[in-house]
Amino acid sequence: MKDTMRDEDPREAILKHADAASSDPFWIAPAYQKTQPKTVMADNVYEDENEEDRASKKKSARIEYFCFLFTISNPK
Repeated sequence: MKDTMRDEDPREAILKHADAASSDPFWIAPAYQKTQPKTVMADNVYEDENEEDRASKKKSARIEYFCFLFTISNPK
């Protein structure tokens, strides 16, 4: 018998179970049923405003650095 798992796209393998998982959340929902009956999602992933600013500046610095690397590695 041939193993076909290597031929299958992992994303597609997960997505084919998405409808069943959303209609019958067997693994995650029962764990929080008593402590968190209503699903609560975080509105803000940062603990404070300064952390958000630092993350934004860090991202900008990374983008500038990669642009710099691209320009020096691809001279005209």
